[in-house]
Amino acid sequence: MSLPWRGPDQVHQLKEHMMQQSQQRRLQSQDSTARARVLAIQLRSGLRKLDINNNRIFDIHYFYRNVVALLSTEPITYIIYNQAIRHEASFAYLVVPFKPGDYLGPNELFRRNSSKAVATMNLLTSIGFNLSGFSRLLSIRFYAHIVRSQLEYGLAINRFTSTQLKALENVQNRCICKICDARGKAFTKVMLHLAKLPLMTERVHIFQAHLLFRSPHLPNNGLLCRLLPHIRHTRRHRWYLLSKAPLWRSMASTDEELDKRMLKAAKKIDITSFYQAAVDLYL
Repeated sequence: MSLPWRGPDQVHQLKEHMMQQSQQRRLQSQDSTARARVLAIQLRSGLRKLDINNNRIFDIHYFYRNVVALLSTEPITYIIYNQAIRHEASFAYLVVPFKPGDYLGPNELFRRNSSKAVATMNLLTSIGFNLSGFSRLLSIRFYAHIVRSQLEYGLAINRFTSTQLKALENVQNRCICKICDARGKAFTKVMLHLAKLPLMTERVHIFQAHLLFRSPHLPNNGLLCRLLPHIRHTRRHRWYLLSKAPLWRSMASTDEELDKRMLKAAKKIDITSFYQAAVDLYL
């Protein structure tokens, strides 16, 4: 049955015209894909010369979407010392972990430090590092020089939350209880007081204060020294967050010029207050 406003010949011509248009669009799409792949190679080589990361390719507006797909699925391979650099989601530099976005990873750092400290503690205990072999005071001093240094690695440049600091304290309490064969936070605080060791929270604040104090005295041609004018007052930068540590803020609040004497005095006051609080809690 033919349509009232079109005859059979007109319908046949319309179908042929639509089929020709469909075939023409298909050929154009295939041609565009072939040309886009050639342009993708040229674009990739140009970006490599400009040293632009593949992640930045999504910031570049390009007509052919398959170019973006091709570049994102085939990342650039960088070579150093004649060896290809692998693409990793995270990496460790000097054992300090970094996560995507060039940010430090405090959670991964805590996991590595705590696992190393506990493993070392178990090894020392197995070879006689306990009450039957050493006194409690001598054991605590051994812990301070051997085990605690593994817990402290990388703490100066990281900003920790209260939950992370509490977990760090728990690892130290586990090690001390394992040495002295005892339980309870009050006992561990008294043992720290006898060995003149602050809490890990206080230790983190001391490390951060030392880092902030020494940084302006670095050589003028150092990278950090050149970056200081730009990162000191940037709220989102880690340097600004480190400057909010309690110990450093107590020193920076004075009008006097900071020196080693002031840093030592501030550390002494901070640790003394901790010792007094520990004794009061135990008594």
